[in-house]
Amino acid sequence: MRILIITATYVPSINGIAITLLQQKEELEKRLGFYIKTLELPSPVQFALKLFRYWPAMNLFNKLGLNKIIAKGNAVNYANASAMVAFAVKNNTSRDFIIAGRLMQRLWLKVTKMGLSAQPMAGMLFFMQAISGGETSKFSSSQIELIKNAHENVKKTFDINNEMPVMIFRVGYGGEPSARSSKKPPEIIFKN
Repeated sequence: MRILIITATYVPSINGIAITLLQQKEELEKRLGFYIKTLELPSPVQFALKLFRYWPAMNLFNKLGLNKIIAKGNAVNYANASAMVAFAVKNNTSRDFIIAGRLMQRLWLKVTKMGLSAQPMAGMLFFMQAISGGETSKFSSSQIELIKNAHENVKKTFDINNEMPVMIFRVGYGGEPSARSSKKPPEIIFKN
């Protein structure tokens, strides 16, 4: 496949067109299955996500208060969602997570078939999984406390008592997507 893209701007210019071209090129070449455009974020936010991969940059932005701005924006998005759905497991076993994953896929397909959009929101839940598993070296004690409090708020909000929340979806009308992720061909392995 050959694609010709003609534009008056190129890298290292930092603007929406150059960033978009880089992201499209990366998606077409690597076929990672996660194309950042599918998040429907404005170009500056997409560029910022690339910067957030570097912890020193993220630390600087946090000191400038970016974390509070992002939290406020997320709160507005969550409050405007038509519905929120949480999945929880009874035990922390691979089997429980596979069952939860299957249920999430079914929900996502059903929601999509109904003309709705589903957005997974799992960052804090994944962080809590890491903390519960003893992986605390990447977090400060204040961050661990924030994550634990947020986790308890999720459990309280969804009335989850003796289970562990593993995924939250925001569901609503999102309109037509502006981009779709490509998929790698499945790697099928047969074992005797």
